[in-house]
Amino acid sequence: MRNIVFLLVLFMSSHIGLGQVNLEASLDKAIYSVQLDGLGEMYYGIDYQLNTCTIYRDDYTTYKSIAIDVPDNQTLYEVAYVSTRLFNNDDQVELLVVYYEYRSTSDTSGYLVYTTKVVNEVGVTFLNLPNGGYSTVYNQENDLSKLLCFVYDFSLSPYSVFTNIYSIPGKWNGVKEESPNSNANPFPNPAHGFINIPIPDDFKGQSSELYWLDFTGKVIKHEVISTDQSAVTVGTERLPAGISFYYIESENAKTSIKKVIVQ
Repeated sequence: MRNIVFLLVLFMSSHIGLGQVNLEASLDKAIYSVQLDGLGEMYYGIDYQLNTCTIYRDDYTTYKSIAIDVPDNQTLYEVAYVSTRLFNNDDQVELLVVYYEYRSTSDTSGYLVYTTKVVNEVGVTFLNLPNGGYSTVYNQENDLSKLLCFVYDFSLSPYSVFTNIYSIPGKWNGVKEESPNSNANPFPNPAHGFINIPIPDDFKGQSSELYWLDFTGKVIKHEVISTDQSAVTVGTERLPAGISFYYIESENAKTSIKKVIVQ
C-alpha cells in the first residue's frame, strides 16, 4: 500500500510540473512584444498595406491604432522602437519609421533612397533623416542612450555610408537589436534587379553555397558562390517577388538566415 501511494504521488507531481501550451489569442498581424514605460507589457503589429501600427494591451485588446504618414510614391519598409519615453519624456507613443522610393536610371539598374523618421502617435516629427536606412539604440550605464543611424547614398558606385549618432533621453526596453554592421546585412534591401550578399570573414576562401528559401522555408534555389570578395552580387530575376530568405553554408559553418525583399 505504501508503494502504491508513493507511485501515485510521483505520478501526480510529474504531471503538475509538465504544464501545457495553451492558445490565448490569435491576432491578424505579425506581433511583437514590448515594454512601454507607464503602460507595462504590450504588443504591437504593423500593417504595411494600410501603413498603421496597432498596439495591444496584455489581454490582447486594442490599445490604439497609429496611422503612419508615408509620402506619395514611397513604401513603408520598417517600423521599430515602439516606445513611450525613449525619444522624449511624455506619455505619447513614438516610433522609428523607415520608408523608401525606387529611382530608375538609364542603365535600368536603379537604386533605392531611404528616409528615417522618429514620429509620435499624433504625427509630430522628432527626427527626419534623408537617406537614413538602418538604426540601432545602445543603452548606456547612465539613464541616457545613443541612437545610431546609417546614412546611405546608393546613387554612387561603390555606395557611400556614414553614421549619425544622436543622444536620446530614454532606455530601450524591447528586444535588443542587432549590432549595426553594414558588412553583415544584404543591400540594397528591398532589391530591384540585384542584391549584394555579404561574405562573413570566416567563410573567406572556403567552398560555399548560397541557399534561397521561400516564405515557408523551402529551398527554391542554391548555387556555389565565390568567397574571395567581401560580397557577392546576385541577380534577382530568378527570385520570386516579395519576401525571400537566404543563408550561406560551407563545409564547416553556416550563417544565420537573412531576409530580403525583392521588387
